Amino acid sequence: MQRRIRDGNKSFSVIVPAKPGLSLDIGNYVVKIGMGTPRKDFYVAVDTGSDLSWINCYPCLSCHGKPSMLYNPTRSRTHTDILCNSTDCTRIDQHSCSVYKRCNYKVIYGDMSQTNGHIVRDTLFLSGFDTLPNFIFGCGNNNTGLFGKVDGLIGLGRDNISLASQASSKYGAIFSYCLPSVTSTNDGYLLFGKSTLSNTKFTPMIKKPSSPSFYYLNLTTILVGSYPLNVSSTVFTRDPGIVIDSGTVITRLPPVAYDKLKTLFQQLMDYQNYKKSPPFETLDTCYNITGLAKVRLPTVSLVFSGGAVLDLDIPGILYTPDPTLTCLAFANTRGGAYDVGIIGNTQQQTFDVSYDIANQMIGFRQGGCS
Repeated sequence: MQRRIRDGNKSFSVIVPAKPGLSLDIGNYVVKIGMGTPRKDFYVAVDTGSDLSWINCYPCLSCHGKPSMLYNPTRSRTHTDILCNSTDCTRIDQHSCSVYKRCNYKVIYGDMSQTNGHIVRDTLFLSGFDTLPNFIFGCGNNNTGLFGKVDGLIGLGRDNISLASQASSKYGAIFSYCLPSVTSTNDGYLLFGKSTLSNTKFTPMIKKPSSPSFYYLNLTTILVGSYPLNVSSTVFTRDPGIVIDSGTVITRLPPVAYDKLKTLFQQLMDYQNYKKSPPFETLDTCYNITGLAKVRLPTVSLVFSGGAVLDLDIPGILYTPDPTLTCLAFANTRGGAYDVGIIGNTQQQTFDVSYDIANQMIGFRQGGCS
């Protein structure tokens, strides 16, 4: 599925396969990229909720891989260090200066995982054909937390250090992806450049000055069956909207919205006498539907301003940790009553999700992976 669309010497788009990271012990989606000269391949998580890309780097204090599996900048002919007095260093939020005058970085994620290392440039391979020379990324020497066995992370946030921003001069300020169902045998994709798909419905992309990296959307309501939640739309717009993030697994809603969603979903499930089960971790609306030949599941739709709608497939409604347990795939936010909500990758499965940064729009199209 790796391919490109070209016109003469100019690349209009490049597409690479994306797949669930379950085999690498991570709930995010991963793509394979190449780095350095000679090229070495790495599997990295795809994260629209952060900016800096990084790879497990030799020498590493905390990495899952063997030394031979790590990115070694001294073995690449196209590698250069970024010095701490350069303008590229100041583009990094948490940067500092090493005793060797190299630009150091630290990134701490929402789940308290973190990566530390120094900033470098090297050639990035997005496919067998297309490269981004002098790509700026983190050489991660100490990476701790919930990274599983991935080799690193690709940041697709809105800041100018992200891959989306660094690739925009070649492919334009637009990218899209489709995250396949975790039970699917088909790959999804990550595409830089304009998609050829039609019938995409768009909603405005909202920006919050104090959180400039995140992609915010105006969620207006959630439908369960044909019933809208009985909450004010301002519940979703106070912060100023809801974040869409490929690096978060389960969608989280402000407490007042989640309570209404859970109650309505339970009522429709209770009407059919499905057997309830104890909570599973953060998921508190669970059932045992083992042995049932047919299950009538309430539909769930996320409705956005501008007419864009996510009519969720079954994997976007139910999370099934084992054959005897299935749970509503939504959770409460961890903060206060008006904590910001997040649309996770579970609810994005099977949709083509398009980030038209140039026009400040985000679009959804059903059946994107097919």
